[in-house]
Amino acid sequence: MVVRYDLHKTRPSGFGLHTLSIWRIAKYFCKPYIACLGGSETFGQSMPAPFPILTERLIGQTVVNLGVTHAGPGLYLKDEAVIDIAQNAQFCVLQVMGAHNMSNPYYKVHPRRNDRFIKALPALVDIFPEVDFTDFHYTKHLLHHLNLMDCDRFQLISTALRTTWCDKMKRLLNMINRPTVLLWMQNKSNSFSFDSDPLFITESDISSLNSQVLGISKYRRCSTPTAYSKYQFFDVLDQDCHAEISMRLATDILVHVA
Repeated sequence: MVVRYDLHKTRPSGFGLHTLSIWRIAKYFCKPYIACLGGSETFGQSMPAPFPILTERLIGQTVVNLGVTHAGPGLYLKDEAVIDIAQNAQFCVLQVMGAHNMSNPYYKVHPRRNDRFIKALPALVDIFPEVDFTDFHYTKHLLHHLNLMDCDRFQLISTALRTTWCDKMKRLLNMINRPTVLLWMQNKSNSFSFDSDPLFITESDISSLNSQVLGISKYRRCSTPTAYSKYQFFDVLDQDCHAEISMRLATDILVHVA
């Protein structure tokens, strides 16, 4: 019988558990276990059964959902408790998250709610001196506005975001130091747009991580953004999408853990 414990059921806000709480409950995981790290899709808010739970049912082994809503890779670099769980896993799945929800040379984000823009750094003010950054509270709102203002100046920012993303993903993989598969969920393949996901990330960025992972599990997302407000785009995977992801992921996992 599979003994299941998933953090999805105890993290309704998606803000993550307190460090001491994670350390207390970690001892109840059925070992060996697989750890899933990622953003909103991994966390699966409002989903009866996100893909980590479905994957567990398919492979018959504990899968721990460490996903956090709107997470970027920087969130995990500062979470010792989650890193400890990942380091003790038999195998890890790391979602390819977007490059916008993380602190970088141009702006700071909230340490737990990574979609929240906190402040512009001097380098960003120098590039867009005419912008009142107090008008912005979400990263996508900010970046979408800057791109509309001047796409040439914005190119400097998007390039830096990709460079920072690659650096943080490499550091995260080094910290985890476990056999890992990347989960790459794409909803577009051609030209850039703000409803692309994962935002700003290119195939060459992901290829730069090849030497640190066992492989890349690719999934063409079956959903597209359904609405846009000044705060963020809404892109929700339905239960069928989670089921498809779990089947693809289960196949890739079993190749490496069998």
